[in-house]
Amino acid sequence: MAERSYDQVFLRFAELINQNMRRELDIRDRAIAELREQLHLAHARLDEALGVIQAFQDKLAEYEKVGPPAADPSAPAAGPRPARNSYVGMSVLIDNYNRVVAQPELENDFRDKYGPIRFEVANRRDRRLDPELAPVFAKGGGDYWGIATKTPNHVLIVPGFGLDYDEELLRAGAMGEVFRVDGYRPGAGRVRLRLIRPAVMLFAEERWELSEPGELRLEEASSPADEAG
Repeated sequence: MAERSYDQVFLRFAELINQNMRRELDIRDRAIAELREQLHLAHARLDEALGVIQAFQDKLAEYEKVGPPAADPSAPAAGPRPARNSYVGMSVLIDNYNRVVAQPELENDFRDKYGPIRFEVANRRDRRLDPELAPVFAKGGGDYWGIATKTPNHVLIVPGFGLDYDEELLRAGAMGEVFRVDGYRPGAGRVRLRLIRPAVMLFAEERWELSEPGELRLEEASSPADEAG
């Protein structure tokens, strides 16, 4: 009786071992199948990458054979494009401008120092009727002052002094396009202006083209003295 009991225990033990081995084999087989699938995908991606490389090499060989495309002789030469705020003396210009806003009697000194070009929106009247019209800038007036830089054709733009910052100026006069104007509120009355950053325009062949908008900040001024301060 005891011998039969030992046999049953042994058979049960052997069965458990067999089950564990089968389980381990199943896990191994699934892992091998997953690895094979990943390997297949890797081969497919490698083939695709090799195809792209081959196409690139073919293009490169063709380019080296025929050479680069000829430049268009009628196209104007592209001048250097300075990074924003990289113009020499910009920070000094901003300080001097804001000093004149606070002390208007210094305006003549500003003119003498920078010799600004005065210009305006030539089609301002037409833009009152059709705000979708693009502004056309021309010399004259004085809404905008252009200050030359050492970079050819690049001009720093500041607003003229003593302007009324109303809807007319910002829309028809394009001040809201040349500058990002913070703090504007219709009907706010007297305002105190602060130049944060000049705009940049390209001036060539008597044409003005906005390159980089500037930034202005408007604050309410309760009195002329406050506006000056």
